[in-house]
Amino acid sequence: MSEKEEKYHGMSALPDEQKEAIIKKEYCAEIHTWGLVLSLIHAVIIFLPPLFLLFVYGIFPGWATIGKAFASTAAIAGPYWFIEPVSYFLILGVGGTYISFLAGNISNMR
Repeated sequence: MSEKEEKYHGMSALPDEQKEAIIKKEYCAEIHTWGLVLSLIHAVIIFLPPLFLLFVYGIFPGWATIGKAFASTAAIAGPYWFIEPVSYFLILGVGGTYISFLAGNISNMR
């Protein structure tokens, strides 16, 4: 293995197959667990302002208005909901994908 390859593979004496098994079994499992937990917390936090307006001030726009707003947003942003995860996952990996979705707009992150 060349010096450049050793730099990218780390200085561990473990064989590459064993390193891959450790990454898949331990690292990725923990990343998925934390990613799921934080994504659910994030989803709850997103709905706090509308729920506050509903329960404290009694403001509710109606289901028809909510449906129209969702439809117009989905018509514009819907394709990106499928394209961005597929195209950016290869670059960001598991952890980076979770972080990018929690942060917001993936394509404008640098």
